[in-house]
Amino acid sequence: MKSHGRYDLVIVGGGIMGAWALYLSVGQHPEWRIALIEQSTIGSGASGHSAGVSLPLGRTPSQRDLAARSSALYAEAGSSLPFRTSQATACWIVDSGSEESVRESVVGSDLIEPSPSQRVLIKHALPEFRLGHSEAILWGGTARSHEPLATARSLVDHCRGSACVICWEGVGVGGIFPNEDGADLLLEDGRSVSAARVIVAVGPWLPERLGTIAARMRNVRIKKVVALHIEAAPPADAPAIFIPSSDAYLMPLPRRRQWLFSFRSEQWDCEPKVEQTRIDAFDEITAARTLERYVPGLMASCRGGRAFCDAYAEDGAPMLLRDPVAKQVVFVGAGAGAGFRMAPGLAEKALELVS
Repeated sequence: MKSHGRYDLVIVGGGIMGAWALYLSVGQHPEWRIALIEQSTIGSGASGHSAGVSLPLGRTPSQRDLAARSSALYAEAGSSLPFRTSQATACWIVDSGSEESVRESVVGSDLIEPSPSQRVLIKHALPEFRLGHSEAILWGGTARSHEPLATARSLVDHCRGSACVICWEGVGVGGIFPNEDGADLLLEDGRSVSAARVIVAVGPWLPERLGTIAARMRNVRIKKVVALHIEAAPPADAPAIFIPSSDAYLMPLPRRRQWLFSFRSEQWDCEPKVEQTRIDAFDEITAARTLERYVPGLMASCRGGRAFCDAYAEDGAPMLLRDPVAKQVVFVGAGAGAGFRMAPGLAEKALELVS
């Protein structure tokens, strides 16, 4: 196989995970020749359709560490890059059986009972808001909303200024083949490139043809991920409402004059095709089941939203896998709907593995 270029690192996938891998590698190894290869356009796949909400929380200690690191990296990069963000204080709907686990899951914030003035903020933002008789509210933490497409492109555009970086869009990778110095990548346009290291970050496009690592991903499935846009302008001080028992939340977006309602879809084994993934009647029924319980009537203000899919491992945890044959090829992904939130920390760990 004749190579048309040799790189210190090739990143396959230009979503938020690949964008962070590029940004961090340029910062840590400015001397490396790096190629980012994206089959469509930067950030246009699962990342561009994600809710884009970042909050440091996790079910396990390792996920909480990852979430905390990711939150710090977003803040650090956002101080110099043109991320478009807004933020809201978080409040949590809990029952007696879930209060302790919710407190444990949130990193860096003590969750407390809201004060009378904080309860007024909730009622002012959502006058019809109500709780079940066995439920309570905890207050604490900060949720930040990003424009996901703009965030991914900001990270990549920052790196394009380096003479050592190239970004190819509209180019698919047809195969990864280990060699004694790393791996050769066969591109779908017939060319090939050679790399000392490879990070594969392809979101829900599982890498069946991208090396022997695919055999370790047989238990990964693709599930639909949906967030609705609610056309009801939230006040500037509106809190974000998290409902852990339903894996759902309401995020205020004052600049857009909308609420974003993210909820758990149960549509599995989807095809990752942007042109075919739409909000359907089943999504609306699923959303209404949760939303009408807490804010009756708000569902009537739903006007579209964001729908795509993501990869989910059997245990719901993100994956970081080294190819058993090509040791310098690492797969990172299976974000289980939290890929945007966890991307910086995961990309950092992937870079550590190949470095």
